[in-house]
Amino acid sequence: MIKINTEDMLTYRPIIREISFLRQLTKMPGNVYTTRLYDVITPPDDQPLDRVFLVMECVDYSLKDVFGQDTNDFSSDHVIIILYNLLCALNFIHTAGIMHRDIKPANILMNSRCVVTICDFGLARTVDRKIEEE
Repeated sequence: MIKINTEDMLTYRPIIREISFLRQLTKMPGNVYTTRLYDVITPPDDQPLDRVFLVMECVDYSLKDVFGQDTNDFSSDHVIIILYNLLCALNFIHTAGIMHRDIKPANILMNSRCVVTICDFGLARTVDRKIEEE
C-alpha cells in the first residue's frame, strides 16, 4: 500500500482523478470515445512515489498536430465527420456523469479514419445529477 502525505496530495489529486475516471470509462460497454486505461505502474512500496506510469491505448494524432500541419488536405466532409465524432464523444462522457473541463485540440485524439477519442481527465469532475433534475 502506497502512503501519500497531505502535502503531496495537491500534486497527486489530478493523477488519482484521471486514473479513477479512466477506469470507470474503460469498463463502460461501447466506449470508443475515450482512451482506454490498460495498467497503472507505480514504484515498489519501499520507494517514494515520484513516478506513475499510465499504460493507455495508442492513438495516431491529436487535433493540435493535425491542424498545425501546413499540408493537411481536409475537405468539408472531414470537418463534419470530426465535429460529429467529437460531439458524440462529449455526449458519451456527459452521459457518464463526467465534465471534462479541459477540451482543447491537444486533448482530442484522432486516428486515420477520423474516429475521435478524448484524453486527459485530470481536471474533470463528476456531475451532480440532483442539480440537473431540478
